[in-house]
Amino acid sequence: MKLIEKIMMPHLDWIQIEVSGLCNASCFYCPNTLYRKNWNGRILTLNEFMQIVPYLKKVKLLHLQGWGEPFLNKVGTTTNGMLLKESQIEKIIESKIDIIAFSLAGINKNDELRAGTKIEKILDIINDLNKIKTRKKIFNPKIHIAYMLLKSNFYEFEEIPDGVAPVKPDTPLTYSASSCIPLVISS
Repeated sequence: MKLIEKIMMPHLDWIQIEVSGLCNASCFYCPNTLYRKNWNGRILTLNEFMQIVPYLKKVKLLHLQGWGEPFLNKVGTTTNGMLLKESQIEKIIESKIDIIAFSLAGINKNDELRAGTKIEKILDIINDLNKIKTRKKIFNPKIHIAYMLLKSNFYEFEEIPDGVAPVKPDTPLTYSASSCIPLVISS
């Protein structure tokens, strides 16, 4: 990195890097689904990632996410959870990542809004992760719930904390919305 780049690099609280533009789910609001015919999703290579690393020195938190499923790559943070089996959960714990966020679009509407996902399975996976962490006496990764707030699931907004309470997330919920999200499901 050139001296001028070192001087000019801003201090950032966090930066998000998409490690996978591919996904196994078909969430109706996601550009990956909406623009599937023209979507050029791919996996960020280790070489590409290493080219970014020098620019991350003044970043407090690196969040590996995007419009794809990060666990289709060998790293990840926010996941729809559907690909995680006990062996992957063990590897996630062994990797010593700090946070794993599970993306939901409601308790009652999740399965409808996120084709290819099942809320009960996701909650079971989070429970499994908690059990393994407890058994190993390990605190990380912290479990976050990332809730995609849509007009069609807004009524569940107040129900989410109670709905995910049994899986004991480590932090308050993260709510997300996006301007590219359709406001209603077309029939």
